[in-house]
Amino acid sequence: MVNLSTNIYLKPDDWDIKKLRVKTKHPRSYNLNKQLKDLEDKVFKIADAAASDGATISLESIKAILKNKVKNIASLLSLIDYFLKYIENNPNYSKGRVRHYKSFRNKIIRFMCYNYSASDLRNQYFLFR
Repeated sequence: MVNLSTNIYLKPDDWDIKKLRVKTKHPRSYNLNKQLKDLEDKVFKIADAAASDGATISLESIKAILKNKVKNIASLLSLIDYFLKYIENNPNYSKGRVRHYKSFRNKIIRFMCYNYSASDLRNQYFLFR
């Protein structure tokens, strides 16, 4: 179970517990229920996309996608390059530390070539918090 705010605030009397919708007596019920339906459709679309890719997806991943805290990184190496670009421009990392991570990148490439006969891993989702 995951909690996700819809940013819809109601009095308890305006919520239909059985139908899981805003009661029709509420003046904005149509719009609010449409918002809820659109959110529900987004969740199913995310789950369907993951299923069609043959991937499994967690509720936490769906929540992160809905909150735009996920970036679709084309490959493992592009994620490493993203990190390297970040630390190269960050004064908290020394030049030696940056060289260390660049060396790590090269070792990852050799490892993937040797063990998996591949130079990269593609189409993975990564969470950025």
